[in-house]
Amino acid sequence: MIPGMMYEVSNTAPGAFGGTLQGRMQCPLCGESDRIDIEASIWVRVIGDTVDADKSAVGFAPEWDLEFAARCDHCGHVATVADFQRPRKMTETATGVAA
Repeated sequence: MIPGMMYEVSNTAPGAFGGTLQGRMQCPLCGESDRIDIEASIWVRVIGDTVDADKSAVGFAPEWDLEFAARCDHCGHVATVADFQRPRKMTETATGVAA
């Protein structure tokens, strides 16, 4: 992480940002931002020999934190979610507009 920069990460589904994660994460190696996989925890319903996240009574809400793994599908770089966070200046608001 870069000193003096603020990082954001969703602890819940992408909607926690009021939209998507697009533009908030970027591969620190190649700069790709559209093909990032994140290790996440989800609830699933066991049905016989299969599992189904859509049928879980808890609902489908993936969760992750800064220490979970992230992988760039473009170059294969693997690091933590924190490493994939795109830094923004401390003066930017949650909407990305400078305050």
